[in-house]
Amino acid sequence: MDIRAKIEFLMELISCSHRLSYGSLDASLNLLSTSCPSREVYDILLSQSGYRNYLLPKLSSCDTPWMMTDVIGFVWIAVFERSHNKVHTVHLIGPACFQDAPLQALLNQNVLPGKNAADTLTGLLCTLPILSFTDYLKYGQMLHYTVTGQKVLPGSFYLSGFPPQSSRTGQATARRQSHAAWACEQALTRAVKEGRRDDQTVLDEFFALLPSCPGAKNDPVRQTKEHVRLLLFLCSRAALLAGLPPHLAYTLQDTYLQDIEAAVSAAKIRDIGQTVFRDFADRVQNTKAQSAVSMPIRDICDYIRLHCTEKYSIADLGRQAGYAEYYFSKKFKKETGMSVNDFIKQAKIEHAKKLLLDKTSSIQQISEALQFCSQSYFAEVFQHFTGMSPATTGTGTPPPKSPCESPGTYRKKRRDFHLALRFSLFKPPLVGDTLLFKKLARITLPSPNRARISSIARFAFSSFS
Repeated sequence: MDIRAKIEFLMELISCSHRLSYGSLDASLNLLSTSCPSREVYDILLSQSGYRNYLLPKLSSCDTPWMMTDVIGFVWIAVFERSHNKVHTVHLIGPACFQDAPLQALLNQNVLPGKNAADTLTGLLCTLPILSFTDYLKYGQMLHYTVTGQKVLPGSFYLSGFPPQSSRTGQATARRQSHAAWACEQALTRAVKEGRRDDQTVLDEFFALLPSCPGAKNDPVRQTKEHVRLLLFLCSRAALLAGLPPHLAYTLQDTYLQDIEAAVSAAKIRDIGQTVFRDFADRVQNTKAQSAVSMPIRDICDYIRLHCTEKYSIADLGRQAGYAEYYFSKKFKKETGMSVNDFIKQAKIEHAKKLLLDKTSSIQQISEALQFCSQSYFAEVFQHFTGMSPATTGTGTPPPKSPCESPGTYRKKRRDFHLALRFSLFKPPLVGDTLLFKKLARITLPSPNRARISSIARFAFSSFS
């Protein structure tokens, strides 16, 4: 059975419930055939939607069904038949409506050439099906499967709303707003699935819908919370469909829900929304990059990213993965290209970047929360992974000035200290030889290390007295 026969059989099945018209277009989007009683009226209704200007640039890249809607309220579904990676036929079902068809709006726009066409249109509108959004999507799924042999989810449909004309009713405006919200949600979902964390346009369009978001309109904070909560659910769902492990997606969702509820200002809630989108897109991108990584190692990577503020050893991670420490370290580096310690540091620095941009914690507080032994070591690791200092990333408190201003200077002075100490052990000074000890004491080290090393030096000197 060829595609044409399959489509005829499908339309017969659909006609058992709803009387929908079928049409086909060539590669130049000219009407080839239609099952509508009047080809002229069908062509007029299709042309007034402005489909040609919107679909023609998309033919080379589009491979999913389109749901098209116009200012009048007619809705069409288009499916593309390809041959040798080129579209040669566009199959349409429609028009249909989600509510009563506005005949007066068509007559006011003077799109009908004469009385006969107007009479034909009136008869057509009397039989035009009024469908639910879900039923229409199902018919689109059936048509796409009939033409391409591929199954698609309702969320894979593209929705195109055409530019409004000067004459429009309040109901048409409300319909366009609802369609714009649906299209924006689909664009956001695709961005997360593709790991496009820097797609700021999608976020701007989503937050532009905030004034029309249902909720407590007299309470901007509550309304923003509801909007960002919707953003969280959309991102979480898209990440799950893109392959993010469910336990990770749900854990992140619970964490961000608590952050959203604890926020007290609309600006803070919007910042959380930005973080939610980038975090899920990042994790989807990492999941795709780790497609060759075994499941136990991938679970450990997710665990490390989720528990950046906790303290654990490589042996602990190995036991969690079910491997001995040595074998786990070797397997981890072979599959990820990084040692376990380097991966932990990288995960901590990525989390630190989010905390710095959050602007609620100082660098010292972030360093302590991420289990770094000192602020200077945190700055050194941060510089290594990002190429910049923590002070230039966020607006946290910059590290205090000291003679050990850079990691390079710190490493040089630490090396000098160990050389001096080693020399003193082979050539022990006399007790009371304070000259060398004062020279060692002038080497500036972080305070947690200075007292410990000074006590070691004193012990070494006194041991050779």
